[in-house]
Amino acid sequence: MAIVNRTFLPFSTALLVVLALLVAQGCGRKNAEIAPASAPAAAPVAAAAPEAVAAPVAATPVADDAGASAEADTAADAGPDKPQPKRYSIALHISSGADKGFKLPFAGKATRIRVTPIRQEDGRPVQELAPVLGAQLVLLVARPDLSWVKVERAEKLDEPDRSTHTFTVRFEQGGSHVLYFLFQEKDGPVTAVPTFLEVQGKSKPRGVRGGRSVRHYGKGLEVGLQITDRDIEVCQTVPIASIWVNKSKPIRLDPDGEGGSRVHYIAVDTTGGAVAIALPPSGSAGTATAGSDADEEQGSRADPIGDEGTQALFRFEKPGQYGVLAIGRSGRKTWLAHFELPVGGSAPADGCPAD
Repeated sequence: MAIVNRTFLPFSTALLVVLALLVAQGCGRKNAEIAPASAPAAAPVAAAAPEAVAAPVAATPVADDAGASAEADTAADAGPDKPQPKRYSIALHISSGADKGFKLPFAGKATRIRVTPIRQEDGRPVQELAPVLGAQLVLLVARPDLSWVKVERAEKLDEPDRSTHTFTVRFEQGGSHVLYFLFQEKDGPVTAVPTFLEVQGKSKPRGVRGGRSVRHYGKGLEVGLQITDRDIEVCQTVPIASIWVNKSKPIRLDPDGEGGSRVHYIAVDTTGGAVAIALPPSGSAGTATAGSDADEEQGSRADPIGDEGTQALFRFEKPGQYGVLAIGRSGRKTWLAHFELPVGGSAPADGCPAD
């Protein structure tokens, strides 16, 4: 299975944009938050432009006055005998205050985030969405140090004919934030698109938190990340799973459709802002790409044992101290767990080789 993660490159425009990789993996509104925790502050990143398209970054993105876009080499993971994977991006509009035009978001004030999933093959909005975490669209907002996390779920869309929804978010502090969008076209893969947004206002510095932490505890919730005990290196494919318990009783997490994933994972480098997204193992519902050499190798690894539907594969393209978020749902309850993973090694100059 081909696992592709990307880092984000700022553009030299008045309003800088950091555009993320699409990882084809795989809000009525429900919120969930994680209490602040001590973690390192992230390096500053750029503000999102008024009309931005966040897309898979496989080619050099080009920015202009209207916003920014990025094109992807959709054939990168497909050989002559492999079907082309479906690719998606998002159209994103940010506004703040009474003026519906673009304004930099400010901590403590309502910010409107309007998003439309786009099909890369024809540039049209996705016409029919399947539920992910029980919603048509999901927005996860987090500081890169994961000291503040918020989940918004759109169970019904504001503009269903365009699969468009406007989320309203109040950022607790200024500084860089990760916006992480989850959606799924009917009969397509679960899609995860992360991008960065700079928020104006004061930002409280956080102490450095390092090392490895694979247990999450909070208000009766206990979650264990099942992962190798060995050191994790850049470009290494790492199988993971998780076990979820609330007040000493197992949590039955809901899948994304029949046989789909029950947990979504995202890792953010708390020191440098790189993002890695875990994909389900090949053969799971919602797998985005065709089989690859990695699928054949998977059986040789000691895959961790966790709750049903929590298995996934991580690969990190840059070293750093990563905070890992695990997101699951049971009924109308959204569950969040937070872990810490150091990743060592040196990133290859031309990126990690394809699996």
